[in-house]
Amino acid sequence: MGPASLDPLWPHSHTLLHVLADVSMRIGADVDECVARLGAKIRPAAPDQFERDAAVSIWRWQNPATGGGVATANTRAKLLSAFTLRRGALHIPIVAISGNIMAQKATIHKVELSVSDMDRHYYETHKLTVAKHPSETDERLMVRILAFALNAHDQLEMTKGLSSDDEPDIWQKSLSGELELWVTLGQPSEKIVRQSCGKAKDVIIYCYGRTADVWWDKIKGSTTRFNNLQVIHFTEVETLDLANLASRSMKIQVNIQEGDVMLSVDDNIVYVTPNKWKTTL
Repeated sequence: MGPASLDPLWPHSHTLLHVLADVSMRIGADVDECVARLGAKIRPAAPDQFERDAAVSIWRWQNPATGGGVATANTRAKLLSAFTLRRGALHIPIVAISGNIMAQKATIHKVELSVSDMDRHYYETHKLTVAKHPSETDERLMVRILAFALNAHDQLEMTKGLSSDDEPDIWQKSLSGELELWVTLGQPSEKIVRQSCGKAKDVIIYCYGRTADVWWDKIKGSTTRFNNLQVIHFTEVETLDLANLASRSMKIQVNIQEGDVMLSVDDNIVYVTPNKWKTTL
């Protein structure tokens, strides 16, 4: 069922599905509890209030037990199945139209990234074609690009990102195919952190968002045994400022000196100070 068959309610459902897709990508270990809690919170008294109540409830709901790992297709289906409409609004369960959001094509961003890293003595320009997943925000997109700049190397590559459950956001492989660097964004679950550290020589997590400190308090005790893991935090102010720079075509200059970062697009400049929550031994 496509957008035309849901007109005129489709634009509202389309927005809601973006919200649901984004939430489903951030579900942590206890999926059943998350689904139950979300489902119970957004059962509206009147069917025509579904979309408004659902969107408001989801954005207000915060569960410290939630991680930032990418959920599997089965997890996404379980989450979406909790939001079943009664007859009277769209006349169909929302899970019946959830495929539309997942089927959307990625948005392509052309990026000319010039990196002047005085700490690593690295000075190169990378021309990147970055695919932005339908559920990916401008904030996350710009954090990805910043993470690339901080680790810029001839062998560094953007991966499928949110489109794949088995890949990080960025990786670097040796000429023989060994994983030298595994870069993940957000707030991954303990399981994902453990698996990542077992796959690559070095792992970096760039965490951000208003609940990053809650996530780190929960997970940091289990990361002490991973000598190849770094955890670096960006403040919400910094990442939201980065999001304001996003466009389909960008020429980005990144200057790095003594750990501080200056990122500029045209006449707009954002200063970022990465906070190292965990370093390698």
